[in-house]
Amino acid sequence: MSQRNRSILMTNVYLNGRFLMARQSGVQRVARRIVLALDDLLNEQPDINNEYHLVCPEGEMDISLRSISTIRLPSTGQRFEQASLPRACADGLLVNLANTGPLTHNNSIVMMHDAQVWTTPKSYSPAFRLWYKSVQPLLGRRARKVLTVSAFSADNLMSHGVVETAPTVIHNGGDHILDAAPEPDVLDRLGVTSRSYIFAFASAQPHKNTRLLLDLAKFSDAPEIVLAGDLPDNASPTENIIRTGKISDGGLRTLYENALCFALPSLTEGFGLPAGEAMTCDCPVLAAKAGALTEIYSQAAIMLDPHNPKDWLSAIQGLANNPKERQALIDKGRKRAATLTWARAAETLRRIIGETLEADTAQRAAKAS
Repeated sequence: MSQRNRSILMTNVYLNGRFLMARQSGVQRVARRIVLALDDLLNEQPDINNEYHLVCPEGEMDISLRSISTIRLPSTGQRFEQASLPRACADGLLVNLANTGPLTHNNSIVMMHDAQVWTTPKSYSPAFRLWYKSVQPLLGRRARKVLTVSAFSADNLMSHGVVETAPTVIHNGGDHILDAAPEPDVLDRLGVTSRSYIFAFASAQPHKNTRLLLDLAKFSDAPEIVLAGDLPDNASPTENIIRTGKISDGGLRTLYENALCFALPSLTEGFGLPAGEAMTCDCPVLAAKAGALTEIYSQAAIMLDPHNPKDWLSAIQGLANNPKERQALIDKGRKRAATLTWARAAETLRRIIGETLEADTAQRAAKAS
């Protein structure tokens, strides 16, 4: 068969690249890592039946792909996603990995990470809530397949009427953190030494429960707490709080690798990606008994009441005073992290894409017979 005829018979699979132009929060990081891992997978195991394309808005694109081609469209923002993207992808399957997608493209797969605009509305602006509450149920009904990142998120999406049938779960990975070279000078810059501090992320969003970390730091016998991210409004950090400021992935890796432990006290999470990063870096994890954290990490972390800082202090002191207990937790975390990889996520996504396209082929064959 000639190359021209082969191309005509191949099916186009389009990936929504709007995430490249958004601020890199957890959702955008997930989309980027799945695309990169899918590209690696296609490079190792080429797909002879389908062609993959990343469709991106105009602007600087900081992603390098080998087996997935890139298509650039002269638009940005909502105009890109709701107008330009569906027109450009009309002849194929469109995969959206960052919560939203075009409402007029019915041949699509969409990943919705959680239902937190319903469960924790105060963490989001009114405009953001209105948009998500309007668009996600429509996408949930029109998409060929809805994906999410945990059984907890799947249940929430169903209970709030965002989807009618259970989404397919694709777990996040944590191994991307190893792509960044450690930056040991970050410890000197922050004035901390190995095993002397707790590492955590701060956020102004109420459901991230940064207040617990601030309350924990008030105990006179608490270690220093190194925080990356933004503090809640009206927060008054104590001397025990050290802010990282802007920090690279290499700096994050160093802080994970040298922390006494990592703390994730969120009141809810769709997955809890930082805990996976920490476990990948051999950093023991303390996590809240909340959201998907129990589902994803309970066998490899110390699970604690997110409202009781004394419990967290006791667990931290236990790790500091018992190296064997700490090492045992590291070993459990390493084992769990080995199951949470982007390669595995990409393999699952490729299988789902293949099953969706095979269903189309079967339907066409049935009509022809």
